Amino acid sequence: MIDPISDLPGDVVGLHIRGKLTREDYENVVIPAVEAAIEVADEVRVLVQLDDDFHGIELGALLDDVKLGAKWIGDWDRVALVADEGVLASFTKLLGIVLPDKVKVFPPDLMDLARQWVTERD
Repeated sequence: MIDPISDLPGDVVGLHIRGKLTREDYENVVIPAVEAAIEVADEVRVLVQLDDDFHGIELGALLDDVKLGAKWIGDWDRVALVADEGVLASFTKLLGIVLPDKVKVFPPDLMDLARQWVTERD
């Protein structure tokens, strides 16, 4: 399940992910949010908060993730990933393959710092 993270600029997609990430989550939440952000700016930034009960990604959602990353590969600017170390291992490897040098990982107690990093302008 995904809930939006509010109070972010229009070019920043905020996603709070709990449980297992499904294909429906991608189709109903992630893709529309990214498309809306792309309409606002040339490059999109993403703030992802993985809850303690995050259980991984369904195969259909993983395929959608790869397609999404490939479709808009030139549109990604920054991705801030907030999660504990146990959850991070597999998810970070996935993101690092798709978006090298644009992903920064933060522990849950540094959520404010992650929000600051993903929204700051160079």
